[in-house]
Amino acid sequence: MQKTDEKDTVQKILSGDSHAFAELVDRYKKPVFNLCFRMTGSRENAEDLAQETFLRAYQFLYRFDREKAFYPWLVTICLNVIRNHRRKRKLLLRFIPFSDNHPSSDDPEGALQDKQQAKSVQAMLQKVNPKYREALVLRYYQEWTFPEMSAVLKISESAAKMRVFRGLKKMKQLLQSVGKP
Repeated sequence: MQKTDEKDTVQKILSGDSHAFAELVDRYKKPVFNLCFRMTGSRENAEDLAQETFLRAYQFLYRFDREKAFYPWLVTICLNVIRNHRRKRKLLLRFIPFSDNHPSSDDPEGALQDKQQAKSVQAMLQKVNPKYREALVLRYYQEWTFPEMSAVLKISESAAKMRVFRGLKKMKQLLQSVGKP
């Protein structure tokens, strides 16, 4: 969906066509769910948080600046929903590994190694400060640029780079500590 299409869709919704919101949901449900899942590690929580994200987006659509892209605004809402969820339930964030590649069933030994590595990465990511985790997810899962990250996180570009750097540094420290007896 192009930015102009999004503008038209938003205008339809604001003019009373609530069914037009389904177009935006269809377009962004998968990336919103993926973000929620990566931040919580739970399909059930991800489904609930994604649904809440879209509900809030619909409720506050009148605040959306139609001169800007819709998706970064939606991600901002999503991150706030996740943060609120964490505060309310005091949950630790859990992630899946930085790779969506799955080994072929022809290599069961490789699949087992990948699964063990994924568990190790999840455990390490849980130990990284949440603000650095957010930066890592946006950068490596969502493949966002630093300007996009800074706009959504409401920080400077250099602060976004620093958060990614510090998150990676912490991951490296954790990885090195695993190898020590």
